[in-house]
Amino acid sequence: MNILKKFQTQLYFIKLFILLSLSSPMLHAQNSTEFNEKWSLGYQLNEIENNFGYGVHLQTPLLFHNASLKWRINRQYFSLIDTNDQSEDWLPYYNSMLSMVFYGENHGNIQAYSESGFALTIPPSEFNDRAVGLKGFGLFGMRVFLNSSFAFFFEAGGIGGSGSGNYNSISYNIDSGFFFSSGFTLNL
Repeated sequence: MNILKKFQTQLYFIKLFILLSLSSPMLHAQNSTEFNEKWSLGYQLNEIENNFGYGVHLQTPLLFHNASLKWRINRQYFSLIDTNDQSEDWLPYYNSMLSMVFYGENHGNIQAYSESGFALTIPPSEFNDRAVGLKGFGLFGMRVFLNSSFAFFFEAGGIGGSGSGNYNSISYNIDSGFFFSSGFTLNL
């Protein structure tokens, strides 16, 4: 039942993204250029494998012709199923991500991009023998500009690497697998 709930949540965000894409006014390609020339701050909801989370990000103006740096800080919740009574518990943990974002051409008010970088994961404090993990990640995303200072985004990709912990003598690898994120960005 829990998997169905997560799938329904993902479908909700996809439908919301499509609705915003279709209902927003078509903007000139100039808006993304203006958008990319300023610092931006954003908020995202994400899921890494079965771990739900939320976070904020800070992005630089364009450093090169079509690239910028992005720094994210997320609070994730590790989905832990107790083997004794099959109950589910959510253990909070953090990750920080530093990446390079490469932008593609605009199509109306939509812009595609790719992003790759490194993530530092700090496992839940309830874990024994916690090991801070260094991971790599990559994703593809799309931004929908509502005006020159506000955009929604949708991202999908993967993350993997070291970083694990033991809980009740069972070893878990944290923050590895499919990466899904959706949120908004504001210019400063």
